[in-house]
Amino acid sequence: SGKRSVELALNKSFGMRADTSAELAKLLMTADPARRTQILDAVKSRMGSSRFQRFSAIMQDYQRQSVTGTIGGVGASVSEH
Repeated sequence: SGKRSVELALNKSFGMRADTSAELAKLLMTADPARRTQILDAVKSRMGSSRFQRFSAIMQDYQRQSVTGTIGGVGASVSEH
């Protein structure tokens, strides 16, 4: 699921505890677009730009894998904040 992908990306990128990454993933998946932007900006400020870029790259990979698995190879992209 998308939430699980976000959790894995947070764990892989930042070594967050499972409960912390699960809560953050939940916020990102359920928040309205303006709130999601606020959350991502806060995450970026805590992690720093280079770690956030790594997180974004991991999320893009997960999204590509998910899209490829469901519609046969059509790519997608995730924008960075």
